[in-house]
Amino acid sequence: MSNQFLFLRNATVYLNYGGQRFLLDPMFSEKAALGCFPSTVNSETPNPTVELPFSAEELVDADAILLTHLHPDHWDEAAALLIDKNKTVYLQNEEDAAKLQVQGFQQTKVIERQLSLAGVYIERTKGQHGSDLAYSIPEGAKFLGESSGYYLQAEGQASIYFLGDTILTQGVKADLKRLAPDYVVINAGDARLAEADLGAIIMGKEDIAEIHQILPNSKLVAIHLEALAHCVLSRKELSQFAEEQGFSAKLIIPEDGSSFSF
Repeated sequence: MSNQFLFLRNATVYLNYGGQRFLLDPMFSEKAALGCFPSTVNSETPNPTVELPFSAEELVDADAILLTHLHPDHWDEAAALLIDKNKTVYLQNEEDAAKLQVQGFQQTKVIERQLSLAGVYIERTKGQHGSDLAYSIPEGAKFLGESSGYYLQAEGQASIYFLGDTILTQGVKADLKRLAPDYVVINAGDARLAEADLGAIIMGKEDIAEIHQILPNSKLVAIHLEALAHCVLSRKELSQFAEEQGFSAKLIIPEDGSSFSF
């Protein structure tokens, strides 16, 4: 069985895997429709910074929706309006589920830890959407919130692990070693808050190099690039870095609207 990874933009992925169709973190807004993101770098620039590569209506036939968290670049009003309210949406906690229920989605399911969906094993893992210092500030903790990752495994298929919006913590490293996925999908735009000393809120190129050191045989897929104003890492810079560091053969950097089979 051939699985397909179809990348839309930012963190939005349509995944045909193990006979199931998953839509992850849909952001369907037109260019600039989400406005400016306060408290981030380049906050004067509206988001998204690029248009959709094709119509989002081609993605809404998915069997299930997987949401890592509800920041507007992962779940926006355009997605909430377009997706069938009877579609099953899998989320990280009851708070997120309640917000979707207000939007009219009644088939919400919280993945406390793990579940099996039509032969696909799904495990939720915990991320950290920023530095310890950022979370030590009450307004920072509220702004960043909780974020999760999802590991998928189907019998006889390559496993795939979506890390979600997280920095590379000791906990994330431990999960990478424990799960040893064949593919690691990394939100890698090196997104930054306005206060420089608070650090990045998702991974950057050095983190990807470290993940390669942890899992030298795994394929790494870098997304969450060149779609938001506060994501400062470009595809070109990441590609050049991977070439210099000797792991470019293990790195996939999909363009918006592109796909690959695995």
